[in-house]
This record gives sequence, structure tokens and C-alpha cells, in this order.
Amino acid sequence: MKLFPALLSRIVFVALCGAALVALLALPLAPAFADGPTITINSFSPGTSLMPGQTLSFTAVGGGTLTSNVTYLVFDSFTNSSLTASHMGASTGVFSWVPTQGDLGTHVLTIEALNGTGLVAIVEKTITVGTTVASTPASLSVQGLSPGTVVSIGQGVTFVAVPTGFSAASYTVSDSFPANTLTNANINAFGSFSWIPSASEIGSHTITITAKDSAGVATTATVTVQVNPAGTTTPAPAILVPTPVAPVTTSATVSSSLSNIQLQAIVAVLQAFGVSQATIQKVLLALAGTVAAPTASATVTGKYLFTSFLTSGASGTEVTELQKRLTVLGFYTDAITGKFEASTTAAVKKFQAARGIAQLGYVGPSTRTALNEN
Repeated sequence: MKLFPALLSRIVFVALCGAALVALLALPLAPAFADGPTITINSFSPGTSLMPGQTLSFTAVGGGTLTSNVTYLVFDSFTNSSLTASHMGASTGVFSWVPTQGDLGTHVLTIEALNGTGLVAIVEKTITVGTTVASTPASLSVQGLSPGTVVSIGQGVTFVAVPTGFSAASYTVSDSFPANTLTNANINAFGSFSWIPSASEIGSHTITITAKDSAGVATTATVTVQVNPAGTTTPAPAILVPTPVAPVTTSATVSSSLSNIQLQAIVAVLQAFGVSQATIQKVLLALAGTVAAPTASATVTGKYLFTSFLTSGASGTEVTELQKRLTVLGFYTDAITGKFEASTTAAVKKFQAARGIAQLGYVGPSTRTALNEN
């Protein structure tokens, strides 16, 4: 019975120790065992290397003890960087920035997450903003223009825009001609251009091609194309059949009379063989006396031959002669100015209507032939 008190005391001691252990386990964890403030960078795009003009984006997310009232900041080590605090959403952690040509180089971005209790988490990201073609100036050239700078309506115009100093250039085109049919669809991603001018686009077209890449590099090139009516080529210089120095009188019938169309054919052949303009004029002077005269003893009068395509905006000797001819024929009543303007267009249409020609208002092959026969 003497052992009972000792055994009882041991039982009490074990019970007290167990109670103390249970109480200790029930206490909250000390701060030393809790997670600290953390920051995670998600959706980092396009990566650590990018070009000027590309968008760098990511989302910063606070974690650990940074669970509420988190503020996000960003800093850039690069001198004179275009990146500012405004590129980071202070409350959202969403970042977006487009570097410029002035940002070429290495950037160390410091991203911070903090709250009002003084907890801060920091992470760094190193990125490189590169360039397209170092020390190579951007340029653009037009190559392979076909069929040339003078085309007829319905003919396809093609060329290739060749860029230098670009990375994956894209292209746009524009045309100086009013109411033109050109769109950006006429040039593809490889710079290949194709266009078929319509009947409403007769005249001079200055086509501007612009090349641009994602880095913001851009430049232009131009090509000028003259669109003529179908079947015409480069306008030939005006040829005036001169009046002989003295009236030609004869008592015999001229045996080999030449029409104006035949004279035009002769001029075309001489020009094809490179005969000078002065020589052509001498030939025409010699042939002038063979133009059929209505009666014997009649004076042969020199007559202007129209050889050029004429339309609104044209000017010069041939327009002056056109206005004179239409005045004599009763279709033109305005001043002789040598400028193809609205009144001349209206007179040409009247002449065309009287001769059964399509009333287009410009002097093409059919109208020119009719004028030369009057």
C-alpha cells in the first residue's frame, strides 16, 4: 500500500504533460512559420527579346502574405526609357508597353508588390529591345515595271516593290488620279503589284507605294504610269503638214493623190526608222503638192494632222489646232487658249455625236481620224 502514492503522482504528472501538449498544439503558428510576401509574373509575352513596335505584356500577382490592398510598381534601369509607371496597372498588376527606336538595348525591369503594412515582394526581368537591320537605311525600289510607263486601258500593270532595311514589311498603295480604282488589294504581302486600268482612268497616274514594318520603319517609292485609250501607245509629236511656199497650179489632174491617213502612215514609218523631225517636215513639204485638189488651178492649203491622244488637262499646239478645227466646224465657240478644259471637252463630244463616235470627250484614234478627214 506504500506504492500507491508514488504511482498516483506519476499518473498525475503524465496527465499534466498531455494537457500542456494539447494546449500548445492549439496555439496559432508564429509568424516565423508563415509564408512571406511573394510576387509572380504571369503571361510574359512575347519573351525577353522583342523589336521596337512590339508590345511587351505580363500580369504581376502578389501572393503569400500579400493577399489584399496590393499596389504594383515597375521601374526600368534603361536611361531615357519610354517606360513609365503608367504602363503598370497599380491595382491590377497588368503591364503593357510598346518600346520605340529610342529604347534599343538591354532593360532591367524591377516589379514590386506591396501593401500598407510594409510587406514588399520584388522580382526582376531582363529584356532586350533589338533592331531590324543594323546600320542599313530603309529604302524601297520598284522593279520589273511591265509593260512600261505607258499602257492602254485593259492592259495589266505589274511590278514588284523591293524593300531594304525592313523586317517583314507590309505594303499600301495610293494613286494621285481622281476617282481611281486602286486599293491595297492590288499589292500583296510580298510586294507584288497588279492592276488593270479601266476606261474611266485615262490620264496620268502617280502611284505611291508605302512599306512599313512592326518596328515603325517606313518609306515610300513612286512610279508614274500614263493610261491611254485601248490600242494607243506613247503619244507621237504633232506633225503639221506645211503650206507650200507658192500656190500650186496645174492644168493636169494629179495622178497620185495622198490622203491624210496615208500621210500619217508615212510619218509613222519615218519615225520608226529614226528619221529626224526636220527631215520629216521636208518630206511632208515635198508631198504636200500631191494632196488631191478639187479642181485644176486650185491652191493646195496646208492642213494640220492630229497625231496625239488629247484629253482634259492637256495643253499645247495640238490643243490649239483642235480648238481652231472645232471652231471652223461650228462645235467650239470659246476662246482659243491651247488648254483642254471643260468647253473643249463639250465641243469634242458634240463633234463625236455628229460623226457617230462614242461621246467620251477625249481625242482617241477614232476621233483623231475623223478630225484629220475634215
